[in-house]
Amino acid sequence: MTGAHAPQWLPAAFCRSIKAVGGQADKATVHEVAADLIARWQEPQRYFHNLTHLIDILQRVDTLAAETHHPDCVRLAAWYHGAIFDTSNIRHYKQAAGKDETGSADLARTQLTNLAVPAAEVSRICDIITTLAGHSCSDNIDAQALCDADLGSLAVEPQKYRTYRENVRREYEHVPLLDYLEARTAIIERFLARPHIFTTPMATQWEDAARENLAAELQRLQAERDRVLASEHADEATLPVSESIEHVRSFYPNAAPDHHGAADLENPANSDGGSSVATPETNGSDRDDMALLAQEKHQAQRRRAELIGGPIQPAATDVSVGTTSSGIEREPSDLRSLPRRNATVMRMDKRGENPTITPGKGVEMTPIRRKKRSANPEEESAGVRPMTSEE
Repeated sequence: MTGAHAPQWLPAAFCRSIKAVGGQADKATVHEVAADLIARWQEPQRYFHNLTHLIDILQRVDTLAAETHHPDCVRLAAWYHGAIFDTSNIRHYKQAAGKDETGSADLARTQLTNLAVPAAEVSRICDIITTLAGHSCSDNIDAQALCDADLGSLAVEPQKYRTYRENVRREYEHVPLLDYLEARTAIIERFLARPHIFTTPMATQWEDAARENLAAELQRLQAERDRVLASEHADEATLPVSESIEHVRSFYPNAAPDHHGAADLENPANSDGGSSVATPETNGSDRDDMALLAQEKHQAQRRRAELIGGPIQPAATDVSVGTTSSGIEREPSDLRSLPRRNATVMRMDKRGENPTITPGKGVEMTPIRRKKRSANPEEESAGVRPMTSEE
């Protein structure tokens, strides 16, 4: 009912309660205060704790009026108990669900005094409001009745309860989901841990329905919390290579900077293929950190290679085969430059061919030039070279 027109009977009900507790202000002044309270309950940030919620509480107070000592004081406390509403602090939500009972009690004291309500009645109304904080009412019968009327929203049918919890979440939509889930879970667990949610005899009929709704919501909250945590872990596992390297460096601040940088891991083709260079002097701790960093870079490179189908660079293990300026081992460029795509099966032709490996061209087959046998065996045995057809 945010921004909607208030029922005509609502200001009149406020005026009757003011008169019942001994207020001496004129009718016009009382209506002005009623209009101010209605405007407060219609603030745009209210989706559940709005004017509709106030009307529901007033109706439940009428149901529980026989359980109270000062029913009109309870009604006026209902008007003021959530007049000050703030959703900016999630810690405040854990304690009072956004309602500022202390601020509301101060507002009630000021306005009721201006309406010439007796001081004793003003104090009684303010005590009911402040006792309502945390919904843990002690021996104050009137405060117990208002507390039960407020918590009656937990005992509605499941469809209305779903609307209730969705509207509460909208009031705190600026709060990160995981923080809200934890705060809401803490509130529900606190209610379910009580021996009784409702304290007045007439409100005990709402106990079972409220517990069923709360238990169902708690199960839903825990499942959603597990889903959010699993999603966050999955996001961390799929960080870009550059972010993964920076994440590792944050845990190993002593590691020397890698001059090749994360760009070589983003694009392995840009990696320096040069031979070994001088290695700076490092202590044992730095070398351990650099070894862990190198291992992480290799794993990230392997994951990227598996995704794009490229070759996987083997991890460097021997310092003697070459090192970078940061002391991280690399294999020599001549090993990496060996042709790997020309591994073909060579078959010999009937006439015979010699395989020749040419760098950059792969395997070539060169015909074998055969000698022509002489027709006269004696000439051949005498060492006379027979004439070939080409000569």
